[in-house]
Amino acid sequence: LNFGIPVPVWNANKEGIQLALHARDRARLEVENTFQNLVHSLEQLKWAYEGATSQWTHLNDEAAPLIDTQWAEAQALLEVGELDLMLLHGMVIQAFEIKSTLLSAYKEQQLAGIGILAALEPARLTLPISEGSDNE
Repeated sequence: LNFGIPVPVWNANKEGIQLALHARDRARLEVENTFQNLVHSLEQLKWAYEGATSQWTHLNDEAAPLIDTQWAEAQALLEVGELDLMLLHGMVIQAFEIKSTLLSAYKEQQLAGIGILAALEPARLTLPISEGSDNE
């Protein structure tokens, strides 16, 4: 005899409440894990940005001016006619390596900066698609 009272009200819907509690706990854990992963990724991007910035600053402020000075001296020797080709070859290789490393550091710095921006403000990186474009 339940006198027209539904059974779930009679047993206080304990099974449904337990399922809802488990679902809530599972969702909370997923959110916490996602948040921790995002914070970890952001920290890695920050370290990459700082490392690339430090490398770029060092190369740009110290090594690149030395290469430019060395190159100017080599051009002056070339105009006088007293430049050793092996010396010139070594300078060109060294200049190429330093400038290439400088560009790589700049690229890494910019990519890390874009990653940080994407993590913090993803809406700023979306490109609007105009209605008459071929991107459909």
